[in-house]
Amino acid sequence: MKNRVLFQSVHKIKMSITITISPEAQSKLEKRAAGFGQDLKTFVRNLLEREAALESLSEVAKPIYRQTNESKISEDDLGNLIDETLAEVRREKPLASR
Repeated sequence: MKNRVLFQSVHKIKMSITITISPEAQSKLEKRAAGFGQDLKTFVRNLLEREAALESLSEVAKPIYRQTNESKISEDDLGNLIDETLAEVRREKPLASR
């Protein structure tokens, strides 16, 4: 089934695309959209807008990479720091409550 979705960017330029999805996927998306009080077109547009707004892992990691290079910390020390921090977070907030 084909669905036409309109997108509006910050610059107010509209883009129209056509996608083909299975009837099962369409049904699931329609149910999820209804759960948010939205029609399918609005729901899918919002999903794509949120996805487009996300930074890539490399963009998020750039400052960390730069700081670790400048600090001259060794890979082993950095690995240990990450492991210790992760263990601390897991102790403070078990997975079931996250």
